[in-house]
Amino acid sequence: MKRALLGVAMSALCVIVPAANPLAAPVSFRELLARERAAPDKIVAYGSSPHQFGELWLPQGKGPHLSLIHI
Repeated sequence: MKRALLGVAMSALCVIVPAANPLAAPVSFRELLARERAAPDKIVAYGSSPHQFGELWLPQGKGPHLSLIHI
């Protein structure tokens, strides 16, 4: 179940993020990892490999917040 939700979330981000700014230049994964970012609120493992995890950032404040996943 966790793996399926993570896959849906990643798929949604792949569609939504480029559409937000179609003029943005693509960046490599290494460039993305080198950018400053806040620490995740939660790290969720979905397998036994050290590389099988997802990071979750929760919105701050009262909301309302945009939801990417509807269950």
